[in-house]
Amino acid sequence: MANIGLLLYAPKAFTAILFCKGYIIYVYCTPIQQNNPNQKTMANICKITGKRVLTGNRVSKANNKTKRKFNPNIQHKKHFCPELNAWITLPACTKAMRTINKNGLYQTLKKAFKKGTLAPDIARLVAVI
Repeated sequence: MANIGLLLYAPKAFTAILFCKGYIIYVYCTPIQQNNPNQKTMANICKITGKRVLTGNRVSKANNKTKRKFNPNIQHKKHFCPELNAWITLPACTKAMRTINKNGLYQTLKKAFKKGTLAPDIARLVAVI
Protein backbone atom coordinates (compact mmCIF):
# COMPACT_ATOMS: atom_id res chain seq x y z
CA MET A 1 0.00 0.00 0.00
CA ALA A 2 1.46 3.34 -1.03
CA ASN A 3 1.02 6.49 1.01
CA ILE A 4 0.84 9.84 -0.73
CA GLY A 5 3.36 12.05 0.99
CA LEU A 6 3.17 15.23 -1.04
CA LEU A 7 1.04 16.39 -3.90
CA LEU A 8 2.34 19.29 -5.99
CA TYR A 9 -0.04 21.00 -8.40
CA ALA A 10 1.03 22.74 -11.58
CA PRO A 11 -1.34 24.56 -13.97
CA LYS A 12 -1.64 21.68 -16.47
CA ALA A 13 -0.26 18.70 -14.56
CA PHE A 14 0.46 17.43 -11.10
CA THR A 15 3.31 15.57 -9.42
CA ALA A 16 2.78 13.09 -6.59
CA ILE A 17 5.48 11.71 -4.33
CA LEU A 18 4.63 8.19 -3.16
CA PHE A 19 6.27 6.38 -0.23
CA CYS A 20 6.19 2.61 -0.68
CA LYS A 21 8.26 0.25 1.61
CA GLY A 22 11.12 2.66 2.05
CA TYR A 23 11.22 3.73 -1.62
CA ILE A 24 10.29 7.16 -2.87
CA ILE A 25 8.45 7.12 -6.18
CA TYR A 26 7.80 10.28 -8.17
CA VAL A 27 4.73 10.19 -10.37
CA TYR A 28 4.11 12.86 -12.98
CA CYS A 29 0.58 12.92 -14.38
CA THR A 30 -1.04 15.11 -16.97
CA PRO A 31 -4.80 15.50 -16.94
CA ILE A 32 -6.92 14.40 -19.89
CA GLN A 33 -8.05 17.33 -21.98
CA GLN A 34 -11.83 17.47 -22.02
CA ASN A 35 -13.89 19.56 -24.39
CA ASN A 36 -15.80 22.37 -22.77
CA PRO A 37 -19.52 21.88 -23.60
CA ASN A 38 -20.11 25.63 -23.34
CA GLN A 39 -17.37 26.46 -25.84
CA LYS A 40 -18.71 27.56 -29.20
CA THR A 41 -17.01 26.17 -32.26
CA MET A 42 -16.59 28.53 -35.14
CA ALA A 43 -17.83 27.08 -38.41
CA ASN A 44 -17.10 30.33 -40.31
CA ILE A 45 -20.56 30.26 -41.88
CA CYS A 46 -23.14 32.97 -41.29
CA LYS A 47 -26.48 31.40 -40.32
CA ILE A 48 -28.45 34.20 -42.00
CA THR A 49 -26.64 35.19 -45.18
CA GLY A 50 -24.77 31.92 -45.78
CA LYS A 51 -21.43 33.71 -46.13
CA ARG A 52 -18.51 31.31 -45.80
CA VAL A 53 -14.74 31.18 -46.25
CA LEU A 54 -13.50 32.34 -49.66
CA THR A 55 -10.13 31.52 -51.15
CA GLY A 56 -7.88 33.80 -53.10
CA ASN A 57 -4.28 34.75 -53.64
CA ARG A 58 -1.85 36.70 -51.53
CA VAL A 59 0.10 38.77 -54.04
CA SER A 60 3.56 40.05 -53.18
CA LYS A 61 5.30 43.08 -54.66
CA ALA A 62 7.15 40.70 -56.99
CA ASN A 63 3.73 39.38 -58.13
CA ASN A 64 4.26 36.00 -56.46
CA LYS A 65 0.90 34.40 -55.74
CA THR A 66 0.24 32.10 -52.78
CA LYS A 67 -3.13 30.79 -51.63
CA ARG A 68 -4.92 32.45 -48.72
CA LYS A 69 -8.34 32.45 -47.06
CA PHE A 70 -10.81 35.28 -46.61
CA ASN A 71 -12.79 34.57 -43.44
CA PRO A 72 -16.17 36.24 -42.85
CA ASN A 73 -16.41 38.36 -39.71
CA ILE A 74 -18.60 35.97 -37.70
CA GLN A 75 -19.81 37.10 -34.26
CA HIS A 76 -21.95 35.17 -31.77
CA LYS A 77 -24.69 37.51 -30.55
CA LYS A 78 -27.81 36.96 -28.50
CA HIS A 79 -30.93 38.60 -29.98
CA PHE A 80 -34.42 38.87 -28.49
CA CYS A 81 -37.28 38.11 -30.86
CA PRO A 82 -40.60 39.53 -29.55
CA GLU A 83 -42.63 37.57 -32.14
CA LEU A 84 -41.23 34.28 -30.85
CA ASN A 85 -40.86 35.59 -27.27
CA ALA A 86 -37.40 34.01 -27.06
CA TRP A 87 -33.72 34.82 -26.99
CA ILE A 88 -31.84 33.41 -29.98
CA THR A 89 -28.05 33.14 -30.16
CA LEU A 90 -26.86 33.39 -33.74
CA PRO A 91 -23.43 33.17 -35.29
CA ALA A 92 -23.90 35.92 -37.85
CA CYS A 93 -21.63 38.10 -39.94
CA THR A 94 -21.50 41.80 -39.21
CA LYS A 95 -23.46 42.61 -42.38
CA ALA A 96 -26.33 40.45 -41.11
CA MET A 97 -26.14 42.19 -37.72
CA ARG A 98 -26.55 45.56 -39.38
CA THR A 99 -29.59 44.23 -41.25
CA ILE A 100 -31.04 42.89 -37.98
CA ASN A 101 -30.55 46.28 -36.33
CA LYS A 102 -32.28 47.99 -39.25
CA ASN A 103 -35.21 45.64 -40.01
CA GLY A 104 -35.56 43.58 -36.82
CA LEU A 105 -34.67 39.95 -36.17
CA TYR A 106 -37.90 38.27 -37.23
CA GLN A 107 -38.21 40.20 -40.52
CA THR A 108 -34.59 39.41 -41.37
CA LEU A 109 -35.09 35.70 -40.60
CA LYS A 110 -38.27 35.58 -42.73
CA LYS A 111 -36.52 37.24 -45.66
CA ALA A 112 -33.54 34.86 -45.42
CA PHE A 113 -35.97 31.91 -45.18
CA LYS A 114 -37.70 32.95 -48.41
CA LYS A 115 -34.35 33.54 -50.09
CA GLY A 116 -33.10 30.10 -49.00
CA THR A 117 -29.93 31.25 -47.22
CA LEU A 118 -31.16 30.59 -43.69
CA ALA A 119 -29.56 27.65 -41.87
CA PRO A 120 -31.88 24.64 -41.34
CA ASP A 121 -31.73 24.76 -37.52
CA ILE A 122 -32.83 28.42 -37.52
CA ALA A 123 -35.36 27.82 -40.32
CA ARG A 124 -37.33 25.52 -37.99
CA LEU A 125 -37.95 28.49 -35.66
CA VAL A 126 -39.30 30.64 -38.51
CA ALA A 127 -41.44 27.84 -39.94
CA VAL A 128 -43.28 27.49 -36.63
CA ILE A 129 -45.02 30.87 -37.01
